[in-house]
Amino acid sequence: MTETTSPKTSSLFDNEERFKQIAGILIALVTILTAIVGYLQNDAGSLDDRANRQAQEYAFQAMGQRISGAAQAGYARGDAYRTWSELNTLALAAENGGDPMAAERYRAVAERMTQLSPLLSDKAYFDPASGEPNVAKYEADTYLIEVTALAERSAAWFAVKQAWDEKANTYVVHLTILAVALFLLGLATTISGRARWIFMVAGVVIALIAMVWTVNVYLTPVERISDPAIDAYAQGVGLAYQGEAEQAIKAFDEALAKEPGYANALFGRGGTHYDLGNYKAALADFEAAQKAGRDDASVGWNLAWLYYLQGDFARSIQANRRTLDQNPDLLEARFDLALALLVSGQIDQAKESYEQALSLAAAQVAKAEAADPPQEPPASLWWSFDEAVASLDGLLDRIDGFDDSWWSETPPLDKINQPDQVYTAAQEILAQIKGNSVALEYTGRPLTGALTAQVDPFTFAEAQYDEDGEFVSYIPAGSFPAGTDEVLIVFDYKGMQDGQDVVWKVYYNGEEDVAWRTVEDWSLGVDGTAEFPLSYAYSNVYTLASGEYLVEMYVDSHLAQRGYFVIEEESEVSE
Repeated sequence: MTETTSPKTSSLFDNEERFKQIAGILIALVTILTAIVGYLQNDAGSLDDRANRQAQEYAFQAMGQRISGAAQAGYARGDAYRTWSELNTLALAAENGGDPMAAERYRAVAERMTQLSPLLSDKAYFDPASGEPNVAKYEADTYLIEVTALAERSAAWFAVKQAWDEKANTYVVHLTILAVALFLLGLATTISGRARWIFMVAGVVIALIAMVWTVNVYLTPVERISDPAIDAYAQGVGLAYQGEAEQAIKAFDEALAKEPGYANALFGRGGTHYDLGNYKAALADFEAAQKAGRDDASVGWNLAWLYYLQGDFARSIQANRRTLDQNPDLLEARFDLALALLVSGQIDQAKESYEQALSLAAAQVAKAEAADPPQEPPASLWWSFDEAVASLDGLLDRIDGFDDSWWSETPPLDKINQPDQVYTAAQEILAQIKGNSVALEYTGRPLTGALTAQVDPFTFAEAQYDEDGEFVSYIPAGSFPAGTDEVLIVFDYKGMQDGQDVVWKVYYNGEEDVAWRTVEDWSLGVDGTAEFPLSYAYSNVYTLASGEYLVEMYVDSHLAQRGYFVIEEESEVSE
């Protein structure tokens, strides 16, 4: 009796021939996938280079147009118009002086000057009757709108370049992963036993991951802001620059209709809403711009200021601190952080923050002076000082009850914590900021020491003279009629020393008129009464313009005294 045995069946895991077939097919598929990814990587690199060339081309065009346009506008404003204005002033002086022939000659030359620039020859920019050119419109039409469009196209293509660059780099990662998968599949063919399946499965899994990732990257769109949206945005920037806020908002709306989420258009529209006093709309646009990807210090600083104006001091403080994390040298954000701390009742922290801001300003001045060759500090530094002072002045007016100061912006009075303490601190801080501004400008060093002299409050007056032209007395007043050509600032003083540096500043409707800036060495002794004239009495053309004047006196950079007077509006004469 014989025993029969059935033949053993070979399983998939043990079938050598079947395994090699599967491995070969998988290796071929992964190789094909690798070739496809290699093609995609090469294509992405080519598109990256193309976008980079486009971005650079637009950037060079923008730079060239900005330089030539600024030069053209500078000539029109600084040479052609200035000469025209001076010639007409000479004509008026000659006419008032009884020389009509000279006046006619001056006006004839001035008329010829109008042909030297479109700023004077084109009625769209210049009305000879008023004598005031629309420089903003001229600059916008000459180069600003075009430069903005070119710069935006450059930025848009650079974003495309970055997107393709990221894709190309990611495809390189995919190729590396696929190389690992091929290595594992190849290694599996050299090993016997079931362990080889581990390498094969690992290779397949890695290849699948690379394939899914590749498909995801390939399907991710590379988007570019459309040219019509950019053109509408550039028009909005130009209109906003001209002060045509309503038209600018319409242009920004058009840009956003073509490209929803256009961050720069949202930012531009937010700034225009702010100029119109639409703070809630401005805040919404700035927040939307931040969410759309423009998360820079400029957006954060504007958000912080709008939170401050609405009385949301906690969010203002948070936004300012975040802005300073992005740009620690942004002086205006440091001043605004201190201001928000002040009105929130954190007075000690506010004073500390103001000290940090002043230290930063001193460091920036020292850095400029230490450069080789020495440089002027950035203009933004002095602007930051002016804005910090204006904010504190507005805050003092708000607490005093003067809510209609059109040049100041302040939060609601009921939002200010401990207003009496804030008022006292604001006065102290304001004098400190003003003194440091003068000290840094004229000495390059921070304010030191204390004011030793005493300057009594100013008396604003007109001088009264007798028939022989001899001085009789002062006629004090807080306001003076239109057409006044001289106002005297009269004051008593004690403790002055000859040789001390004295600086006079005059602000007209909230902004300094640097033409009145005076720097002198004191020479009138220790005690007494003195006067400082604001005078056009030497001229037969000029008078003091109607508006509010603020006069400040500094002694060794310390704010010694300040006071206001008003030149009244010229009343209409009815026939």
